Amino acid sequence: MTDAQIREQISKINARHYNWETNTKANDYAHDLWSTTLQCIPDKDKTDTQAIVQQTFDILLDTGTLAKCLTDNFRKLIIRHHARGLATVQAVNFILSDDEMQNITPFYHFRHANVCGYDNIKSFLIQRVSYLTPTDARWPHKKYGEYWKKERQEYIDTITEIPFTNRKEQLARLSDHYLQLEEEFVRAMDTKDIERIHKCKLQTIAAINVLTYNTSMPIKRNIFPKPQPESDATE
Repeated sequence: MTDAQIREQISKINARHYNWETNTKANDYAHDLWSTTLQCIPDKDKTDTQAIVQQTFDILLDTGTLAKCLTDNFRKLIIRHHARGLATVQAVNFILSDDEMQNITPFYHFRHANVCGYDNIKSFLIQRVSYLTPTDARWPHKKYGEYWKKERQEYIDTITEIPFTNRKEQLARLSDHYLQLEEEFVRAMDTKDIERIHKCKLQTIAAINVLTYNTSMPIKRNIFPKPQPESDATE
């Protein structure tokens, strides 16, 4: 089959599934693309499975089909994960492994080992969506700036409601913890307990310093046993 004939066959599938995203039929669309692509590969019975997978990926790439599947909604999905602190690799892995994506994006189907292969799809996506964060020079601010702000604020509001994610809450808990350690230190008699509690106190102070950005406070790391009460001398 010539390149022109392959493009014609793939174009028919694209036309047939024109509304795949609106109708949430990504899996049907991807399956038809896969079946049609296999028909375009000659001597499949005599060809190694990995070679067929690579040819499938190449056909979908060369015909522009993979780029067609990289829709605005998919880009927003990546931005949503970026706004929640995920790196591009993490965002792509999360999407490709999420079963809820089966009818949301054809990439979920393409990533199967016998279709295009996970690594092929992962590499394709990472190269094309890594710019979807405001720190990238290519970031399309006019198109996605407001969407990013909305998603980022929603994430911040969510984590703020989680206990001890707020800095003031963390400082309060650390302060309470330090006071408890101080009480245990006063009551401790065994040298090992004194050393252990003293180490915990130092770690707690260090954590408080980090949260308050107070790096100038010197912390002694020498551990001195508490003086023990002298016993009455016996005659």
